[in-house]
Amino acid sequence: RLGRYLHEANTLKKNLPNFWRGCRIVQSERPDVLLGRYELYHASAALVARRFRLPFVVWVDAPAAYEQRKYLREFVQIPGLADRVERAIIQTAQKVLVVSREIVQYLPRGTTTNGHVD
Repeated sequence: RLGRYLHEANTLKKNLPNFWRGCRIVQSERPDVLLGRYELYHASAALVARRFRLPFVVWVDAPAAYEQRKYLREFVQIPGLADRVERAIIQTAQKVLVVSREIVQYLPRGTTTNGHVD
């Protein structure tokens, strides 16, 4: 029963081990760029890119915050949190790759004006 209230917190807490894992990978592999697949609340790739001052490219294939609001109503959601995290991840990226024109229209306001959406 508590899972209904802790869904967002449980998802967000996965960022910490993923961040440290990403740091270890970057230190050993020394990439020139970091590519991440956008998934709601998973900000660790963006944080690793920022930590190592690497260009960050994010691939967006779904409007995740919208989908959560519309389809995951069984979970209690902190109003606006999903949208804020999504906006932060996408705006951290130097390049945003999308799978459709619909996704471009969905992206946070101002993202496309920077010319970094393909």
